[in-house]
Parts: sequence; C-alpha cells; structure tokens
Amino acid sequence: IPHSAKRLREKNFAELESYLNEMDAAVENDDPYALSELDRLFHLSVFHSSGLQSLEPILTRCMLHMHLYTFGNPPENTDMLIPTVAHAPILEGLRQGDSEKAAEAVHNHILATIHLWSPSLESAMAAHSE
Repeated sequence: IPHSAKRLREKNFAELESYLNEMDAAVENDDPYALSELDRLFHLSVFHSSGLQSLEPILTRCMLHMHLYTFGNPPENTDMLIPTVAHAPILEGLRQGDSEKAAEAVHNHILATIHLWSPSLESAMAAHSE
C-alpha cells in the first residue's frame, strides 16, 4: 500500500472509481460473476500500481481462492456487499496519499471479508491471537 499511495495518478483513480461504479451495477443486476471479476480488477490495479509485480501471482491466487469459496457460501448479511461502502475507504486513503490510512482500510476490508464470508476462520484467528 505505501508504494501504491506514492505511485497512483488521477487516471488510476478514475479507473478505480469506474470499477466501483461497475461493481455497484453488478450488485443491482444480481451478477455475482461480474462483481467478482471487478473486485479482482480493483484490487489488482491497486497492487499493480505498487510496482511489486513479483507478488501479483500470490495475491491473484489468494483472491481466486477467496472468490471460489464465496460463490459456494453466500453470506446472510448482504448489506456489507455494497462495493462502494467496502472499498471507498481504501480509495480515499490512497487518493490522499496517506499510506497508513489506506493500509488500515485494507486491513479492515480483509477483516470484514473474513467476518462476512468465513466466520469459522474468524473464530480460528481469534483463538490463535489469545
């Protein structure tokens, strides 16, 4: 995130905002496949801007596994699925060039995703941290 916060330009922000708008449309159209694709594009675009291309395959694999899991395990609370709500804090931190704020937003996004999609993983993480 610190690398991305330094390297993103206005054209990158326009692209990321476009992904958010398209994700909202995918939710409205009840198109989970498009939502999944756009979510990956959003996160990969942020990651790609960091310049750490050697780590992209790892992130891609993690996201693919997470998305494969989520398709088979829909959440009960779909209010948390509004893409702009979930991703706007990340974009805001990056736009401000505040890498700490953006990193915290990514951290919270990951925790919210785990809470929503995998309560058993969340429980295991809590037990491990005690």
